[in-house]
Amino acid sequence: MRLQKCLFSVLAITLFCSACFAAPSPAKQNSQEPKYLLFQIFTYDGSGIFPPSGQLESTVDSIVSRIGASGDQQHKLGFCAGPLTFNHSDEQIVQLIDQSFQIARKRNVAVAFHIDDQMFWDKRLDLLSNKENVEWSDWKGKPNTARRLDWSANPSKAPPQMCLNSASIQAAIRTRAKLIGREIGKHLNQLKSEGKDELFAGVIAGWETMIGKEFGSGKCLGYHALKNRGYSENNPGLHQPQELAQVIRDHIELWAGQLEAQGIPGNRIYCHIAFTPQGFERPDLTYEQGVGFATPDVAFDKNYRPGFSTYPDGDSLLQIHSIVKTHGNVGWISAEGTNVVPNGMPGEPTMESYLAKMFNHGAVMVNIFSWGIGGERERNRNMFRRATESDEAISAYRKFLTGKPLKEAPPDANAFSPQFLRQKLDTIQRELPLYVGRTGRRDLAESYMRKLDGLIKSNKFIEANAFADEVIKLLAEGR
Repeated sequence: MRLQKCLFSVLAITLFCSACFAAPSPAKQNSQEPKYLLFQIFTYDGSGIFPPSGQLESTVDSIVSRIGASGDQQHKLGFCAGPLTFNHSDEQIVQLIDQSFQIARKRNVAVAFHIDDQMFWDKRLDLLSNKENVEWSDWKGKPNTARRLDWSANPSKAPPQMCLNSASIQAAIRTRAKLIGREIGKHLNQLKSEGKDELFAGVIAGWETMIGKEFGSGKCLGYHALKNRGYSENNPGLHQPQELAQVIRDHIELWAGQLEAQGIPGNRIYCHIAFTPQGFERPDLTYEQGVGFATPDVAFDKNYRPGFSTYPDGDSLLQIHSIVKTHGNVGWISAEGTNVVPNGMPGEPTMESYLAKMFNHGAVMVNIFSWGIGGERERNRNMFRRATESDEAISAYRKFLTGKPLKEAPPDANAFSPQFLRQKLDTIQRELPLYVGRTGRRDLAESYMRKLDGLIKSNKFIEANAFADEVIKLLAEGR
C-alpha cells in the first residue's frame, strides 16, 4: 500500500548509516615510510583529454604557492595525475607520465598516478566492438548499453560496463599496464640514482573498481563474468556475490602484477574501492549489489595495498579504521576524497580532523580531490572546492607538512548524527502501524511520511532529522 511504499523509501537512509564501530588504536607504522599529501589533477573527464598544454604544471604551481611548503622526506606534498584511461593513446600516456615526473623534480614535490581501469574505454573500438567484452544485464546475454556513474545528485552516463574477465580485456590490461609500468619504472630508477625516490608516491591501480550498474535501468550487472566462471541461468551458483568479488580481485591483481613486473615496488601499488555507505543508496539492493560487489575484503591482497574513497559520510572513516585493524593494521591510502559528503551530510568539523582520522590511523597517502576544478568561476560555488581550498584547510595542510601532530575533533553531542537518525527511523517503522491502528488517521500519517521521504531523497538529512522528531511525536498520540 502507499504508506508501506513511502516508509520503504524512507528506510533507504539506513543503508547510508551502517552500525557504528568503536574507534581502534592507530595503525602500526613503519617509522621510515613517507606519508604523502597529494592533490588529484584530472587528465580526463569522460569527454576529452585533459589538462590543456601547460595546465598540469600551472595547477601544481598554484598548489605549492598557496600552501607554501612542500614538506620533507617523511611528510611530502605532491600531486596525483589521472585518470590514465584506455581512451588515452600510448603516446599520450607516455607524455603524461614524463611531464609529471619533470614537474615533480622541478618543484620538489611527489607524484603518483591514478589509473582508470574500466570506465572510459569507448574510443577503443577494437575492444568495444567485441560483444565478449561487454557485461550483461541478464542471463540471456543482453549487453548493457551504458554504465551509471553516481558522482552527483544526477547520475551521469559512461561507456558500457566492461566484462572484467573477458580474455581480450585482460590482454588489453596487460599491454596497458606494461606500458605504464615500464615508463614509470624508467623514471623511478633515475630518482633512485639521485637519492630522490621519495618523490614517487605510487600508482593507484583502479578508480572505484566495481561492477557498475546499467544507466537508465539501474540493473545490476555481472552475468557475463559469471558465465565466464562456468555459471548459467540453470546453474546460477549459490554464492554469486563472492564470485563477483573474486572477479574484481582478479582484475586488480592483474593490473598490480603487471605493474610490479615492470619494476614498481609492490608497496607503492594500491587499489581503489568505495565500500562505505556513500556507494549504497537503494533499498532494493543487497549490500554487495549496492557497492558493485567491491566488498571490503577485496582491498586486502598480497599484490597491492588497500585504497578507499574517503568522503566522511557518517561513520565511514571509522568503518575503514575497523576493517584495516581486522586485516592487521596494514598501511592504506585515501585514493579519493575531501572533507565534504556528496550526498549532503555534514563531514568532519575541520580539514585537520579529516586528515587526522586518516594519517593518525595508518594512512600513508591522502589524495585530495577538486583543487582548481572549473577554474575561477567555480572557486566559491563548488562545495568540494570550498572544502579543499579554504583557509582552514590550507592551515591543516601546512601543519601536516611541518610534521606537527594532527588533532581529531572530539565528538559533538549537538552535532547531527546519522546513527541517531537511523534509530529514529527504526522507531517510526515500529510505531507507524500501531498509530494507524489506534487512530485510523492513515492520510495524516502518509502526508508526514511523504514529506520525510522527500527530505531524504533530496539529501536534506539535517532537516529530515528534525522532522523525524515531529513524526515520532505524532505517532505517540493516543497511547
